[in-house]
Amino acid sequence: MINKIFVYWLDKKEGIFENQNLINHIKTEFQLKQSFKIIYDEKGKPYLKGNPHLHISITHTNTDTFFAVSKKNIGIDVEAMENKNHKDDQTIIENYFSESEINYLQKNQTPTCFYRLWTRKEALIKLTSDSLNENILKTNVLPDQIQYQNKQIVFKTIAVEKNLIFSAAMEKNIFYNQIDIIIQKL
Repeated sequence: MINKIFVYWLDKKEGIFENQNLINHIKTEFQLKQSFKIIYDEKGKPYLKGNPHLHISITHTNTDTFFAVSKKNIGIDVEAMENKNHKDDQTIIENYFSESEINYLQKNQTPTCFYRLWTRKEALIKLTSDSLNENILKTNVLPDQIQYQNKQIVFKTIAVEKNLIFSAAMEKNIFYNQIDIIIQKL
């Protein structure tokens, strides 16, 4: 079965808490009768108070906010791709990527390849509420499905417009094994 992730793309200046259009879309799509409030747990993971059947994740660029809602626990990240050669970022690559990822980046020296890996690592952090620790740093996120902390994790990465790359991570189970991302610009 496919888990649909509804992603709302907003101008960062508007803010998510005041955006009535976002609130109305979520209430309509998920048939919520009451208003909801976004709050954060002790690890900083956001959720909708009073709606335990829905999961959210939030990510930002300098100009945009992406707000995702799903019936399964999710993590998302988006990055604006910079046109720079990440071969020069050897320290970042050595500190934040597994050996397989380093080999991949050496063979594929493009911003898309670099940001594909980086957004997947960030999405995994948001999914698990882990910090940027040794486990995540050395976890190979190249495959679309990985084993992490005794769980099967599914990734989906897409290009959004020409300079944004977006990744989602979700725990796979017998009911959900694929991700369908529906992005709506508000």
